[in-house]
Amino acid sequence: MNINTPLLSAEEMEALRADLAQPKSRQAEPVDLASGDHALRKVVPIIERRLELLTGAVDMAVARTIRETLTNKTDPPDVIGPRTASGTMRELAMVAEIHAAEYGLVGYLGMETLLSFLLIERAFGAAVATGPAADADWVTPQRQRLTSVERHTLMPLMNVLARELRIRVFEELNEDFQVEPIPGGLPPELPPQVESTIMWRMRFDLGGEKSGLVLILLPNILELLIRKDRVETDELPFIMSAHVHQTKVKVSSNLGAVNISVNELLKLKEGDLLRLDRSQEEVVPVMVEGKTKMLGMPIQCNGAFGVEIKANYK
Repeated sequence: MNINTPLLSAEEMEALRADLAQPKSRQAEPVDLASGDHALRKVVPIIERRLELLTGAVDMAVARTIRETLTNKTDPPDVIGPRTASGTMRELAMVAEIHAAEYGLVGYLGMETLLSFLLIERAFGAAVATGPAADADWVTPQRQRLTSVERHTLMPLMNVLARELRIRVFEELNEDFQVEPIPGGLPPELPPQVESTIMWRMRFDLGGEKSGLVLILLPNILELLIRKDRVETDELPFIMSAHVHQTKVKVSSNLGAVNISVNELLKLKEGDLLRLDRSQEEVVPVMVEGKTKMLGMPIQCNGAFGVEIKANYK
């Protein structure tokens, strides 16, 4: 082979350039190991436990609107980057912003297409199918985006879901979230300072199709749970100490003992005296839950017997 001969033909070079020019289906998302991503992952177990309480409330709210019960499945909450969050919201039929008075924008609540149109049809009075025709009763949407009237129709349900979110997940807040539909129904852009978010998804079985809700929470509101977890962890020794200090224990004292035969025991009667093995001037053990912890002297106080503590037991 001549060293001056190109390794690739003109056709091969053109094919390579065309392939490189094609957009890739997946793009790498940069990960900053020093960012808030690590802190959010610490809060995932906390929020997962609370979201379990939210699942039942969401299920009931949707069932009331469509007038029947659906089976559902939830994905565990996961930490995602802003690009993934934006891409997910672009696939939804409706997205609303969640606001808190103290924190501003704290997240997004979105609804997938099939569930959205089913809820809208039922809200306008569509009948609920029963029997063999039930599986054919589901809506087949011809478009993904909702009109302004359709978004307005779903807002009462979105408000209910946001209120349940505050009650079940963010009980520390003193006032309900405010929900605002995205103007024009366009997918929102995350605030530029957001490096990572937590996403949770709940899907319903709609005649063999899966469609549901998506919740995306921003770090500013999740910081509330991080602070609460930190405070509870820091206060744990004091809480335990307070409980220990309130615990009741049995304290007793042994004034003495005597060894007698069974025959002498059988002859004991009212008025007999038993001579103990300790004198009045001798210290007696003071026991806590049956274990000797202190030494004391027997005394009389206000007509009752008592023990005056003299020393710790070694």
